[in-house]
Amino acid sequence: MFNLRLKQAEAALRDGRLEEAASLVTEPGVREHRDGQSLITKLVEALLDRAAEHLAGDRRTAAQQDLGAARQLGGNAARIAELQSQLDQLVAATDRQRRRERELLSEAQCEVDAGNCELGEQLLQRAASDESAADRLSDQLAAKRSRIDAAAERATQLVESGRTNDAVVAVAELHSLSPKHASLSSLVDQVTGPIVDQILGEIEAGRLDRVQVLTERVRPLVSLDPDLAEFDQVVALGRAASQSIEHSRFDDALRTIRQLRTLLPEADWLKSLQENTQRAAELAGELQASPLSLLAEAAAAAGSPRIEIRSNERQPRVTDPRNAQPTRTKSEQLLLQIDGAGSALLLTSPTLSIGNAGRSGHCDLALTGYSGDAPTLLTRHSAGYQVVAAGECSVDGVQCREKLLPADAKLAFGPRCSVRFRRPAAVSHSAALDLTGTRLSRPDIRTVVLFDETLIAGAARTSHVVNRSLEQPIVLFERDGRFFARSGFAARQAGQDPIAPIPVEPGESVDIGGVRVRLSNIQL
Repeated sequence: MFNLRLKQAEAALRDGRLEEAASLVTEPGVREHRDGQSLITKLVEALLDRAAEHLAGDRRTAAQQDLGAARQLGGNAARIAELQSQLDQLVAATDRQRRRERELLSEAQCEVDAGNCELGEQLLQRAASDESAADRLSDQLAAKRSRIDAAAERATQLVESGRTNDAVVAVAELHSLSPKHASLSSLVDQVTGPIVDQILGEIEAGRLDRVQVLTERVRPLVSLDPDLAEFDQVVALGRAASQSIEHSRFDDALRTIRQLRTLLPEADWLKSLQENTQRAAELAGELQASPLSLLAEAAAAAGSPRIEIRSNERQPRVTDPRNAQPTRTKSEQLLLQIDGAGSALLLTSPTLSIGNAGRSGHCDLALTGYSGDAPTLLTRHSAGYQVVAAGECSVDGVQCREKLLPADAKLAFGPRCSVRFRRPAAVSHSAALDLTGTRLSRPDIRTVVLFDETLIAGAARTSHVVNRSLEQPIVLFERDGRFFARSGFAARQAGQDPIAPIPVEPGESVDIGGVRVRLSNIQL
């Protein structure tokens, strides 16, 4: 019986029935015989030769089975380890290829969803090995392309027919389907171009009321045309100037009108309006400095009642300044985070309280090292920034009492608490407090911006938020209660398009010229 099993194993090996031979040689009587050991060695070599053939034919499962049988019979021989390494490399390469194909399919899906059918098709062709997923995405791509082509054809027909209202809707639909469509820019120009020309004509004629009416006709396309977006800013500034003039705040109106002249250098009526507002501001200053003002100052010093006469009242109303309580709106706190520039705190109220939260109750800025129990109030008005209630505040080493602050000054609130006050940019009414000798509860905030419509972040010292790593300045501004930002400064030189502002919603990150910017609500 022993010789029979050995002969059967030899015959199976000669005929290439390696699995049968392997099962025979593992029997104790065959394995322990000297001829059986020689037969096992030959069988291991045969299994390795066949495993190598399987690897060459990319039959990895069969190769793994032969290598396992050879390892069971012959142990961890050098050739077994070499073939196993080749098999592992082949499996790893295949896994990488499949992972890359899945990534390509995912990228293609994103491009198709975004309406970039050409790029999606290119990515799909590179990932065509996964036939089932590729077929599904190919069907989606065909359907999306059909919708985009139909929308582009409809938009083109409506634009050429001159039906502005319908064309605006059609072009906006094409933008929602394919924001990078080749004909989108041309269609937008054809629709908005005549409206922009009309608006410019109305501006030159001084009809700002017509500007908003015309802009509303193409409102869905405002974000696609920088000129239209700028007209919204013109209307907002015009409305602000009108309200300032109505309330006799001529200094504020003059500042706004100067901003309007920067945006509208060809509007001649703005020049005469600026001159008239300048004269009104000067006359208002002269009236405030008249001899009658001495009576008001004397009455205030004596605590005498102040008489306010209203046109719709028959009798004057008397208010006692000793009973009046100062009111102040709590400042909205926003955290501005810019990649490479760190964090800055934005305070929007025109009045700011600085103190020590533990001793002076609630305040907008609770600084470490602040001395004294009373907070310091800092206010912003048309002439600049002024300390109106100085608890322990000194300006450049001099005790401050209701003093107008210079453009650059050191404010000290005790021996271990100081900040640097800056008004770096003449075009902006915002100011910055650099926390040089103190800190907030969040140590990552080293700059506090007293925000008024606009701030600049950049490498120059004329920026509110200064950081040398920013190659281009970033301008953040507020318009109708919303924040916008743009990289650099909008230019209107020949051949150079203005830079369109990008909305910055609190809690969301946006890309501004390659730099991530985030604005979020915060409560310190």
